[in-house]
Amino acid sequence: MFETHKSMVREQEKGRNTASETLMETDLGKERYTRSCPMTCPKQCYAMVGLPARGKSYIAHRLARYLNWIGIKSQVYNVGKYRRELVGVSMSSEYYDPNNSCGTESRRMVAEHVLNKILVWFKDDPDACVAILDATNTTQQRREMILEKCEPAGIKVMFIESVLEDEIIEEMNIREHKSSVSGLPRQ
Repeated sequence: MFETHKSMVREQEKGRNTASETLMETDLGKERYTRSCPMTCPKQCYAMVGLPARGKSYIAHRLARYLNWIGIKSQVYNVGKYRRELVGVSMSSEYYDPNNSCGTESRRMVAEHVLNKILVWFKDDPDACVAILDATNTTQQRREMILEKCEPAGIKVMFIESVLEDEIIEEMNIREHKSSVSGLPRQ
């Protein structure tokens, strides 16, 4: 019976997800502490969906924090952050106009750049489990692009829509976001 148990433990250790383990010092010495998570983690991309100032980034970061806490390695990829780095901070409203083909192509290229970063993360980090794509992703074309990039790489995609109908909270979100991004004083 004891030998059977030892062989079962060896087999389990072969498939163990090291991202969810920690060696802890206890009264009995060092012990392996494993959070309750799957032995193997399927690669997943959670794509946030919603209009600006609807809480997508808040949800994305809280979700990543929780997943990491329970031992599921996750990372948030904010497309707006990459856009500010690649294209610039001060963009006029014309840049976001869907009829502006130059702005539309620029936004598509930034989103594709971020998706490529996600693919590289999954390829380079064997413990990577969940990438959270933080962007509006409101158009059918953008969602199709996400699926076309992720599915051939074996990454499951789930779209998470954030809807906000409270105008007071929406206004607060806009003020908070504008002041944190542009460096304007908070009102």
